Amino acid sequence: MTKRIILFQNRDIGDTVLTLPMIGFLKQQLPHCELIVIAGKYTHPVLANCPDINQIIDWDEYQQQTDHVIIKR
Repeated sequence: MTKRIILFQNRDIGDTVLTLPMIGFLKQQLPHCELIVIAGKYTHPVLANCPDINQIIDWDEYQQQTDHVIIKR
């Protein structure tokens, strides 16, 4: 079974850039895990160029959905 790691990054573009080394480290330590990042649309161009990320979920679109549950804000 593949392990999933979900990272939430909803800050400025600079904060997003600073998380990229951590993402690379996670993938290096857990090469078979699936890395999913939840982030604002404005950060997608930066994240899309990171080969270690398997999936990017758009936070803005996620918030507009009515069929999800937010456990804690």
